[in-house]
Amino acid sequence: MKHHIRSLAGAVLLVALLSSCTSAPPTPDGSVPDASAPDSATTPPRATPSATPSAEPVNPLAAVTAIIVRPENLDLNDTTGVTIRALSYDAEAADFVAALNAILGAEPTVTEFRGGMESSPWTQYDWAGVQVNDDHEANGEQDMNLSVIFDSPSVGQSVSVATIQGFQPGDDLAELAEWMDEPFTAGGYNQVQAERGPDIGPRNFPEYANANSVTGQDYTGSTVIFAPWNFGIGHV
Repeated sequence: MKHHIRSLAGAVLLVALLSSCTSAPPTPDGSVPDASAPDSATTPPRATPSATPSAEPVNPLAAVTAIIVRPENLDLNDTTGVTIRALSYDAEAADFVAALNAILGAEPTVTEFRGGMESSPWTQYDWAGVQVNDDHEANGEQDMNLSVIFDSPSVGQSVSVATIQGFQPGDDLAELAEWMDEPFTAGGYNQVQAERGPDIGPRNFPEYANANSVTGQDYTGSTVIFAPWNFGIGHV
């Protein structure tokens, strides 16, 4: 009987010793911490993921490599010939200028003109090789808001300029006149219609439609591309 009691007591003592080895010691307030919780002294803190910075928006006009001058707008094309945007001459001047700023990578020189007896006041915007004029007249049936002049075949960062058939500023205007079967006077002032847009009114002259057009013209000893210009109405 005594042997049985001593064995039982030894078993109880062994269980107590094992419990003391596997259980966490009580905290000062007498509570026992959760043994499954990580030990802050041995577990490294988990890194807080940082926010991924958002990418800067890319202006699609940065991909423009060619400007095709059309009767009522500029076709702004990429390297594959796809038109990224058709920039209308009836756009607001601020929007038109902002688009050219993005393509040319520069701000224009701005000049204000008071006008005179035969012209209203206008604002002129000049970049290297490009000029935009806003005549401040109320747009009528036969007038678009803005006009453009290109006097260089390449503007900005190697952006080419041409008419739809490939005529560029500085090219031989006589060759364009022959191609288009247009009149040309050697040594004189010439305007050669390069492309005609849709009719915008009744015809006033038999040889030309009342429509906006692209013209190649003599200008200060060289040739430029100018648009829009209506060959079918009288001009002062």
